[in-house]
Amino acid sequence: MRSRHCARRRSPWVAVAVVSSSLYVANVVAAPAVARAQAGPSEPVHVPLGTPPPSLKPASTPPEPEPEPEPEPKPEPKPKPKPKPKPVPDAKPLPSAVGEHGEVIVIHEEALVRTKNRSASDFHVDRKVLESAPRSEGAEVLRTAPGLYIGKVAGAVAHRYMLRGFDADHGQDLELKVGLLPINLPSHIHGQGYADLSFLIGEVVQSLDVSEGVYDPSQGDFAVAGSINVDLGVSRRGIHIKSGYGRFGSQRHLLVWAPPHHDAHTFGAVQYTSTDGFGDNRRGQSISSIVQTEFKTSQWYHRLIGVLYGARSDLPGVLRHDDVDAGLVDYYGVYDYATARAQNAL
Repeated sequence: MRSRHCARRRSPWVAVAVVSSSLYVANVVAAPAVARAQAGPSEPVHVPLGTPPPSLKPASTPPEPEPEPEPEPKPEPKPKPKPKPKPVPDAKPLPSAVGEHGEVIVIHEEALVRTKNRSASDFHVDRKVLESAPRSEGAEVLRTAPGLYIGKVAGAVAHRYMLRGFDADHGQDLELKVGLLPINLPSHIHGQGYADLSFLIGEVVQSLDVSEGVYDPSQGDFAVAGSINVDLGVSRRGIHIKSGYGRFGSQRHLLVWAPPHHDAHTFGAVQYTSTDGFGDNRRGQSISSIVQTEFKTSQWYHRLIGVLYGARSDLPGVLRHDDVDAGLVDYYGVYDYATARAQNAL
């Protein structure tokens, strides 16, 4: 009986040891004990062939390492949108028309090559700045330009100009324009480039365009130190009358006519000034008139400017000392010659 029981007990595990892997052989002895404890002492143990012990699990190969996830490609940076060009204030819209099928047809293309101001030394002085300080005469509006000095050396002679360290004398190194009309005279007894702005009336000066330096192809031969353009216009429409009085018998009278329903560039003005001067034989008087009109025909703008100016100034003159000692002329008098007593300008 013992030998048969042993045969029944061993035969299954021998086959298991042959068929199964080496991991089951080490537990051959322990497996019947575990099976007997689960079945009880009186029940025979039946273990199917090829069944592993209850406490053991089939051997498995170690899991292969999971492949590392590939890094996600970085998104390509979006191209920055190109900044839109800023509109140029002086640019005009292109005239266009709509065709039969709704397409836009450009009739004429007008490209703005450059802006009006080209340098840091370009200045535009408008009417508000010009009215910020009183002026004794029209040409003094030029003193608003930075770095410009003007002075009057004689009654009926043009001012002297100094700009950027240049002594431009009576205008030989400074290009002056009024309404884009050149004022400098190529030849004059006082020098080339002589420019007399005594005819200006301050109330009809609309703005100043100052270019200090020479870098613009539109500048002329006299723009050694720079150039100034005086734009004429009257914004306040109607009829204006003004009179003023000052020391040494000085007086000034002004009449401005700006017809309504016209733009600022259409006006007429007349000015008369006189003074007794601050000494003997120093009287002076002048009259100036400016008429301007602007109109449009088809695609052209036309501007007409008329200027009339006249002045006379008495001179104290230069006396010889021996003539004064001899009593030929008084110390406060002048010689009895027309060119010695007065100077005229027209």
